[in-house]
Amino acid sequence: MRKVGLLRYRKATAADLDWLVATEQQCFGTVEAFSRRSLGGMIKNAHDSIILDILELGQTPVGYAVYLTRRNSKYIRLYSVCLLPDFQGQGLIGAYLRERISQFSGKYQKIGLEVRIGNTGAERLYAKLGFGVKELLKGYYAGGKEDGYRMVKKLVTN
Repeated sequence: MRKVGLLRYRKATAADLDWLVATEQQCFGTVEAFSRRSLGGMIKNAHDSIILDILELGQTPVGYAVYLTRRNSKYIRLYSVCLLPDFQGQGLIGAYLRERISQFSGKYQKIGLEVRIGNTGAERLYAKLGFGVKELLKGYYAGGKEDGYRMVKKLVTN
């Protein structure tokens, strides 16, 4: 368990699965939400290629983040980050990501992510954290109907 201000984060466990499924449905709806099976696989993650953090205020889960990597890779990808609507706009995700990204420095050389064009709040946050647009992803979201950006940040190596 690590702490960032009032927010804490920890590794997801099987006991979090029902909460994760409900949160996915609430935040992303049925079309873009991870399935129960996908979330269960992320939690089990036999190869340690998936990091699934549960974000908590006190003992209450309020969000999660998923990172993907490969064994011996110097690149890690922020695949998904989600905060329940009642907790958005308080700077929690920014503080969490600053802390988490600093922990990845030294182990990884770069961190990347994709963001939907038009998600201006997320675009601003990622730019403030030092991510730059690497490429335009035509038709990346919503079954090929919406574009995105691939953003990358170089990490400090020790």
